Amino acid sequence: MSAVYGYLSTTSTSYYVIFEVESGAWMEFSVYGKKYGMLAEGDEGKLIFQDSRYLRFERAI
Repeated sequence: MSAVYGYLSTTSTSYYVIFEVESGAWMEFSVYGKKYGMLAEGDEGKLIFQDSRYLRFERAI
């Protein structure tokens, strides 16, 4: 009888975005990498969130 030994190696990256809202307050959200990649510094638009959960960002054209 023989045995095969192995291991599972995983990595993870956390992404956070910070928005400045009309009142001048700053709001920080944890987002998935795909959503993080869709945002750029200086973007302006409508932030949609629920409590502390980021839902989406609608960029102004």
